[in-house]
Amino acid sequence: MLSIGLLSSLLLASPDADAAPPSVEGFLTRAEQALNAGLEARDDPRLARAHFRDAAHLYEEVYRNGHHNAACLRNEGNAALLADDLPGAILAYRRGLRLAPNDKVLRKNLAFAREQVDYPTVGTMGRPPTETWPPGLPRPEAGWLLISAGVLYGLGCLAMTRWWMTRKTTLLSIGLLFLGVTAIPIAGLVHNLPNESHERQHPLVVILENGVLLRTGNSLTYPARYDTPLNRGVEARLLFMRGNWAQIELTGGETGWVSNDYLLFDKR
Repeated sequence: MLSIGLLSSLLLASPDADAAPPSVEGFLTRAEQALNAGLEARDDPRLARAHFRDAAHLYEEVYRNGHHNAACLRNEGNAALLADDLPGAILAYRRGLRLAPNDKVLRKNLAFAREQVDYPTVGTMGRPPTETWPPGLPRPEAGWLLISAGVLYGLGCLAMTRWWMTRKTTLLSIGLLFLGVTAIPIAGLVHNLPNESHERQHPLVVILENGVLLRTGNSLTYPARYDTPLNRGVEARLLFMRGNWAQIELTGGETGWVSNDYLLFDKR
């Protein structure tokens, strides 16, 4: 189990219960009580784990009831990590980053959780993709891109209208500049749409147990596709469901079948 002292470095957030729908306020209150109980039970690791497990489950209920909040998901991930639920922590952090891709604490906590995964010592199978986004550069969020495009386009149209009325060359240049710059956030939206569509069609799944083998078909009678087993916390994408089995794809492109009993699904 992770040390409870890590809780201070994981930085629990304080979600605004008043902003939550009435149906989830009770879950939020109980989740915070469970977190506090876990901290108070730091001298009894078994009891502390039980409280943190309860907190993670309560935050999951908040999410299932439609209150998708990055701070709540951060707390869920932290509680799951302290409850020794590594797959649940990774899923919660990934959900939080989907809502707030520029949340540095969420990204730091996800990196810490991934460090706890027992990846193969040889090769890259099952490992998360290497981060290619420049550090310190804000990641484009769809909402801000849409707002930016609207504001820039509106300013461009306003300048062009004034130019039409006054025929001042400066206004024409400004209008054309704004309209041209509008292409930047639009390009960002166009770039993000295929990724979001792919993620919706192929939801995230996380391996729940150690020693899971990818098989060539949807039964234990099929042989293993790879000799390398996957351990809990490995992330993949769902490709297809057949009965109680799922075909998944790892970040490196490896595919295979896994029983649903060994998978944690991202149910939006």
